[in-house]
Amino acid sequence: MKSNQYVYPSLGFKNLSHSKDKYTIVGETIADFAYFKNLLEKIPKLKVNIKGSNIAAQVFSIFLSNQIIFGPKKFISEDRVEFLKQIRQFTDRNKALQFSFLGFPFKIPMPLKTKRTLPDMGEVLALHRLFLITQLIAKIYKPGGVINIFTEGAFADFANISETEARAYDKQLQILIYKFGYNKTLKIIPLARMKKTANFKSVFSQIYQENLLKFKRHEKGIMRAYQEAGQPIEKIVNTRMYDTETLKDVFNPKFKGATSQVTKIRNDIQKRGQAAFIKYLSFIQTKNKINFVEKTIGPNLPLSVSPKRGRLGIFPIDKKIEILAFHGVPLHYARRNEFDIQYLVDLQAMPVKVRLLYLKGDPERSPFCYEII
Repeated sequence: MKSNQYVYPSLGFKNLSHSKDKYTIVGETIADFAYFKNLLEKIPKLKVNIKGSNIAAQVFSIFLSNQIIFGPKKFISEDRVEFLKQIRQFTDRNKALQFSFLGFPFKIPMPLKTKRTLPDMGEVLALHRLFLITQLIAKIYKPGGVINIFTEGAFADFANISETEARAYDKQLQILIYKFGYNKTLKIIPLARMKKTANFKSVFSQIYQENLLKFKRHEKGIMRAYQEAGQPIEKIVNTRMYDTETLKDVFNPKFKGATSQVTKIRNDIQKRGQAAFIKYLSFIQTKNKINFVEKTIGPNLPLSVSPKRGRLGIFPIDKKIEILAFHGVPLHYARRNEFDIQYLVDLQAMPVKVRLLYLKGDPERSPFCYEII
C-alpha cells in the first residue's frame, strides 16, 4: 500500500453487493484478558536485523527494517545524521528514548466498517506492535524507550460524533494498555489537551480561516492535500444515520443507477468530509505551529503511519494488514493463529464460519474479536 503524508491510505470495500451474508455465526465465547494475551504470545516474534557500531546506530537500524518501516526508505535513510543526533540526545545521557505517535481517535462511525464504539482486539494488535518496538529497543539499550501516544479524540467534532463517545474510547484504551501490560512503555496523552493551551484558539482560528479561504479559491497547495486526504477523511464522518444497504450504493463507485437519495447522501458526506478536512488540516498545522508535542513531552522521535521527511514511518500492525484498527473489525484465524483487520461488510461477505469472541467485562456488548474457525 502506498503511503500518504497526510493520513493513512483508505482501502476500498471488497464487496458492496446486496446479496445475502455468506458468513455463518456458529457460536460465541466470553473470554478474559488471559485468553487474548495467550493469542498474542503465539504470534511469531519480529525478526529484525539490528546492526551498527554503536547504540544509536543500532536503534536507528530497527526503523529501517522491512518488518517495521512503512513508506519510502529514503524518508529515513536520507535523514540518518539528524535521526542519529536525536537518538544520541537520549543515549548520551543514558535516558529512555522518547517517541511520539498520533493515532487512536475513536471507532470510525460507519456501519459498513464497524458497529463498535469502543476499542477491541484491533486496537490491542496496534498497541502490541508499538510495545514490540519498545522491546526491540530494550534488548540493545537498557533504559529502553517510551512511546507517547497522542490520542486523537479531539477530531470527534470533525467526524460529527460526541466528545463523550471519544472520551469513552480513550478511557477504554487506557484500560487495555494496563490490562495487557503495556503501561510501562506506552503512555496516553489526549491531543485534546492542546485546546486548553493559552494560544490555541487564536492560532487555530487564524489558520482555519486561511485554509477555508484557500480551499474556496482552489489554491494549489491545499487542493493537492485534499486530493490525497479528502477521500479517506470522507470515510470517517458519521454515517450511522443511514441504513447499511443504502450506504453500500453510496460508497460503491461502480453503482450506476444512483437514485436521488444516493446522490443526496453522497453530496452530504462530501460536504461534511470537506469541512472535516479543513478542520483536521488546521488542527494539525496548529499543533505544529505551537510546538505542542515537544512542549508536552520534550525532545522526541516522531513515529507515524503517514510518513514523510522527519518522521519514522511504521506499519500500524504489520505489512499484511492494510486497515487501521479503528476502521474495521479484528479477525483471528484459529488454525494458523493469524490476525487480520477487515471491514465488517467484507467479513459478512466471506464464506467462513465465525465464532464471536466477547471480552469479559467489556462495557460494550459487541464482539471483541471474530474467530474464523
